[in-house]
Amino acid sequence: GGGRYAYHPRPHPDPYDATHHVHYSLVSLYSAERCWSHAMEIKTLYDDARDALRLGGGAKKKNKKRGTSDGDDQHGGAGAGGGNRKATASSPAKIRRHYVRRLRKAVAYATELESRTKVSCDDRTAVEARAYAGWMRGTLALEVGDWQSACTEYGSALTTCRALGQGESSAATTAGTNGDNGAEASASDTAAAAAVAAEDLEMRDFFAARAEHVLEPLLRYCQYELQEGGMDQSALASLMKAQEDAENALLAASSFPAAARQQQQSSPLRSKLDSLRDDKRFDEASAGSSMATVHFRSRDVAVESQVLRFDLLKIVDLRSELAKERQDGAKDSAAYETKFLSLLSLYDDAISLASSDLKEYQAMKAGPAVNAKKFEFQSLLGYIKYEKLKLLMGRNEDMVDNLRAAEEEAGNDVTPKTLEQIAHLYDALLQDARSVAQLPGGSPDGSGAEEDEDEFVLEANANVLRLRALRCYYVARLYALDIVAKHAEAAALFDQCKLLASRAAEEIAACQDMDDSLIESMDSLEDKIRAAKSRSVACAYLARIGGGGGSQGTSSVTNILKRLDDFEAGQNSTDKFVDVPPALEPIPSKPTFFDI
Repeated sequence: GGGRYAYHPRPHPDPYDATHHVHYSLVSLYSAERCWSHAMEIKTLYDDARDALRLGGGAKKKNKKRGTSDGDDQHGGAGAGGGNRKATASSPAKIRRHYVRRLRKAVAYATELESRTKVSCDDRTAVEARAYAGWMRGTLALEVGDWQSACTEYGSALTTCRALGQGESSAATTAGTNGDNGAEASASDTAAAAAVAAEDLEMRDFFAARAEHVLEPLLRYCQYELQEGGMDQSALASLMKAQEDAENALLAASSFPAAARQQQQSSPLRSKLDSLRDDKRFDEASAGSSMATVHFRSRDVAVESQVLRFDLLKIVDLRSELAKERQDGAKDSAAYETKFLSLLSLYDDAISLASSDLKEYQAMKAGPAVNAKKFEFQSLLGYIKYEKLKLLMGRNEDMVDNLRAAEEEAGNDVTPKTLEQIAHLYDALLQDARSVAQLPGGSPDGSGAEEDEDEFVLEANANVLRLRALRCYYVARLYALDIVAKHAEAAALFDQCKLLASRAAEEIAACQDMDDSLIESMDSLEDKIRAAKSRSVACAYLARIGGGGGSQGTSSVTNILKRLDDFEAGQNSTDKFVDVPPALEPIPSKPTFFDI
């Protein structure tokens, strides 16, 4: 009944009833993707409406002062109440509610897909669907501000994607099956296995990139929001560890590739070792036997926070591992890079903890005891920032040393790109050095009276001058290139560079703990400056008198006999003394004598 075009409801199949065809899972997948794409389209509209509302706020205020409205401008003042009519466009809040509804619908379909693939698909497809559903649920939690649920879901998806990115090649299983038949395996089977292996490698790269570039940044953002919301670091670590253990248990329970199962079998041992290290660090942090105080700017600063001591102990252990790998020559490996980024992350966490402790005392009323505590936490914050900046500067210095070694090997054939890279690295080093010079923790009363006597400040200022001189030198060399040919500007920069180098050498000599090799480097830099400046001055003179300077200063191709009075570099000119055979010389066809 109801006619041809009436709505006829059809019963939704149960997951266990959908095992006879894969199309049921595809329906859930396509529905989830359709809702997701619609939600992204609505989000774009929401962003545009919010930007239009923010940009149009100033115009509305001006119109309100004049007694007019946007409606009067658009409708030509039609009616006395034209300015009070309700806007036809949807508000950003209404658009956002629509966007969140579509996102919830996508999450529902993704969860349905996860439940269906458990029954109607193989184990790998079920694992992929679980990662997909976890990412979708995490995105919804991120949009509504449920940071803890977002952390749990993103962590689950991240663990699964990493397992898929490191899993065993499915081609190995195919090869093993064909190997049982012995010589019966044909060439077509071998080609099929190779194609499956190539496809599996591509999928592993896809999941590894998804985990590194998409899920991990989202997870770190949610963890940051939880810390800003007041969650303790130990509680956050416990939450993420519980989630990871649960996801590993699910992966181990499924008939996932053998490599993944072996990884899960060996992970309890690694987890046990990590937990033992964490327990040891926690015991040391609780007893105060390690990292109870730190030395910064000629004073000992107490570390009262147990969580902060725990983080500092982890930093010390990781730095020792990195130093050992540097000695073994593995500083260019991917594992070293990963540990270096983890170390920077630990420093960021420690800075966040120290800043939160400092905020509590900054909100209190000033007094001798409060000021002393405030200065103590400022010194502790300055110590952590200094250690992080020192780590970054050391890495950049290594990169500069490698580039300068390549420059010395190239000699006169050094490329402008190399000089640009060195100048950019010295620019980054200069910014970090200035940040070091501005770190807190100088004077207990905050007046800066001891700043002149502070050895830390003297060293920081000397390092700033040294980096300024080096940066100025390479910028001047860029100006002195033949393709730029700004030799007068380069000579002026070399003068400034020589002044900075001499001042830096004096400041370094005045510091007690700085290396004497830095003074020698400034002396050798002055020698290079004198040579480079002499060349720039000569090129500028040749360019001023018209002969040109540098390798592109002349276009003359005449012999030396005819250009004795020309000032030029001569790289592109001919080295002939005379023309052989002699060049033709024009003579008058009718001499003046015969015209008389």
